[in-house]
Amino acid sequence: MSAQHISVSVIVPVYNNAHTVLRALESIVRQTAQPLEIIVVDDASTDNSCTVIENYIQNLPIAKLLRSTRNLGPSAARNMGWAVASAEFLAFLDADDAWHHKKLETQFVFMQDNPEFMISGHQYQVVPKNESPQDCSFEDFEVSTFNLRDFLIRNRFSTPTVMLRRSINDRFDETQRFSEDYQLWLRIIAKHKKGALIEAPLTFLFKSAYGAGGISGRMFAMYRGELANASALRRENIISLANSLIWRAWLTIKFMIRLASKPRKDAI
Repeated sequence: MSAQHISVSVIVPVYNNAHTVLRALESIVRQTAQPLEIIVVDDASTDNSCTVIENYIQNLPIAKLLRSTRNLGPSAARNMGWAVASAEFLAFLDADDAWHHKKLETQFVFMQDNPEFMISGHQYQVVPKNESPQDCSFEDFEVSTFNLRDFLIRNRFSTPTVMLRRSINDRFDETQRFSEDYQLWLRIIAKHKKGALIEAPLTFLFKSAYGAGGISGRMFAMYRGELANASALRRENIISLANSLIWRAWLTIKFMIRLASKPRKDAI
């Protein structure tokens, strides 16, 4: 596919990412299929992120910068971008991550060819500090299909891997700072029965995925966010009381395993 514009709005939330946001934006510009628009949403950064972004996009007509007057979190920033998006599909990229150059083309073609899916994700590559991503090429890939039960067992999507249809009515929960993206995926899967995972590493994460690193405090915050998801889905009768209790128990078991498997600083 040539570098033509496809009906995808890319939403990039930014908060104090002056040192990484250009890497993210350049990975969008290098796509083999260019998006209809790039919506960068600054969440009241206190560094020079906006200056860096404005200088970069001044000659990039498909890009626009929105500014929040208060720091409301990435969910509010993504929803702000969603509200002004005009393309058929939405894709999300964090300002400290990047995409494989064929990410949009691959996922857009899949979503167009499979209209029964409202949401899809794909695999990712975690890039260690001070290393460069392995921008591998691929021709064929498998696609796995998951239902709500599969997603309750484990979140299959990292946010920068997701593409969804703009017509979806649900939004990110702005009252929740952790695991709110997982809650949105669960709502979509519950209403539309299934999601798809493209088994190709089309996103480069320059930070550890949940459970792969980080401090115990962040792990606990993620655990609390997942418990909040269980409460929200039960409150709206998306899952039964029995399934809610089973899910809570499963989340607790996973959290305890992750906590126990973390290396201790005082270990010899």
